[in-house]
Amino acid sequence: MRVRIGTIVFAGSALSALLGAVAMGLAMWIAQREGFSHYLATRDAERLDQLVRRFDEEAVARGGIAAFRAGRFTLGEAFGALGPPPITGHVSPEGDRSPPRGRPPPSEDIGGRLVLFDASGERLSGPERPPVLPGMDGRPPPPRIEHRTLTVEGVQVGTIAMLPRVPANGDVEARFLQSQVRYGLLALLVVVLLCLYPSWLVGRAGARAAGRFARRTAAIAAGDYYRYDRKPSFVVELDAVGLDLSRMAGSLQRMESARRRWLAEIAHELRTPLAVLRGEIEALRDGIRQPGRAEIDSLLAEAGSLGRLVDDLHFLSVSELEGMACHFEQVDPAEICGLALRRAQILSKAEGLSFALSVSGNGVGTAWWDRDRIDQLLANLLANACRYTDRPGKIEMLLHAEHDGLRIVIDDTPPGVDPAHLPHLFEPLYRADPSRSRASGGSGLGLSVCATIVEAHGGAIAAGSSPLGGLRVTVDLPRRSAA
Repeated sequence: MRVRIGTIVFAGSALSALLGAVAMGLAMWIAQREGFSHYLATRDAERLDQLVRRFDEEAVARGGIAAFRAGRFTLGEAFGALGPPPITGHVSPEGDRSPPRGRPPPSEDIGGRLVLFDASGERLSGPERPPVLPGMDGRPPPPRIEHRTLTVEGVQVGTIAMLPRVPANGDVEARFLQSQVRYGLLALLVVVLLCLYPSWLVGRAGARAAGRFARRTAAIAAGDYYRYDRKPSFVVELDAVGLDLSRMAGSLQRMESARRRWLAEIAHELRTPLAVLRGEIEALRDGIRQPGRAEIDSLLAEAGSLGRLVDDLHFLSVSELEGMACHFEQVDPAEICGLALRRAQILSKAEGLSFALSVSGNGVGTAWWDRDRIDQLLANLLANACRYTDRPGKIEMLLHAEHDGLRIVIDDTPPGVDPAHLPHLFEPLYRADPSRSRASGGSGLGLSVCATIVEAHGGAIAAGSSPLGGLRVTVDLPRRSAA
């Protein structure tokens, strides 16, 4: 069974309110019942104490202990002459606590609950089966039975006990307690109803928020990353989810734009060498050009350009999907830089470029790198510098030893790169000057490959303006990769 989140929130809040109301009502009922019983017991004890005081006064008025011993009055006669004591403020049968002026409040007949004993413990009046009193057989009295000793001038002459009241459905106390319970239940019902309305509001708000998130995630799943009407929420968690969803949509939008742009650029880059190859082959087929070494070299050059582009694409794709596989070993950074610079110098010796290598810092020492990947990194950086440096020109490489790593800096002479293009140089297929790059044979992926290699080694790469007037590329590598 599927249930809406608004229904769950409302049901949970309503159930919590109902359970709280039931618990509060039960506590109120117990408190009222016990409190009212305690009140009645206290009132009975007070009335019994009042009867004892009046008996003592009556006995003194009849002659005291001497007259009692002389038989001029009995315990029952003195006690019977008292009558029931008045109870001020007693609840009338009509439920009015304040009886009319001039009329005494009705008194409760407690004679049917009084048991009178003489000094020897013999029952003189009251129910035929009176309670056992303390001191008569050594046992304590039953619970909730009030008893008092009757004395005349300090001499015990008897005992009076008051049996606990038996509640009746129609007496004043029972009606009062029932009315309190009814009013309490009515108040609890009102409280529950008042709690249900906020619960409904909260459930509806939660359902609306969940509905917005569901519609937005459905749109993102369908490829719509552009329409997002984020509404701030006063609930911190919902606002955080909405912000994360907005960021995710923006990130997916940028990724989708980059993917489409990359596909278009890849198609364009592949079309250029393929068009050249097709033209060369058609010219040979139609006899416009005769097959010779120059024609074959031209075809090989275009095939090599196409192969390098495919290899770089494969390298970046595998690195992004599976991560670059590196084989770290102890190497000499100064030796690697020197060999890379000599290879670049041999390839460009007839092009009017000069090369220089300098080492600074307190001892270069060794490092744990992947030698093949670092060779590829330096080869790409130097090839990029050679490709975009005007002749005659100069390329300098600096290897600087730092406390916890090594820095490699490559500078070249003009032309430089517009500062607006510097943050994008390491993006795949990005070119500050597209026509010139294709003419020089670059694939547009060399610097992206360099960034991937540096990242796999736990380092950083950045581009800036060179003091020589061209481009400066700075590579920071740790001596030991954390990968």
